Amino acid sequence: MQYDDTMTGVEHFLSELYRLEQQKGSFTEKNLRWVYEQCAALLKSTFGSIVVDELFSYWKDTYGVREPPQWLVLGYLTAFLCREYEESNMPLSAQDFEEIRLTLDSAADEIDIGVLTELYNFFVEKGYF
Repeated sequence: MQYDDTMTGVEHFLSELYRLEQQKGSFTEKNLRWVYEQCAALLKSTFGSIVVDELFSYWKDTYGVREPPQWLVLGYLTAFLCREYEESNMPLSAQDFEEIRLTLDSAADEIDIGVLTELYNFFVEKGYF
């Protein structure tokens, strides 16, 4: 797929995850490595490697092992952290939000307080706190 300059990084990531989700046998080490690198590129500067590693491990253990793997859920988790989450068309479960909250809690000292406050406000509004 050719990168569209009008797409955000998250939108591009989601389009690539959608492509993977359509391919049978896409859960390969090569694809896992590439997806991790793309996720890290979007998140690491704001959240650090702890959040990236924990989020990716959660996705892999919960959604990656399914057949077919649910690649898009990783995109939705990433979109939430990048504050590009669209609740109406990016379904995440209460368990997903709990995992995000626990992950943020574990790395809170490394995350900008403004970003953390914005994300925690969502949890409060939705009753996840």
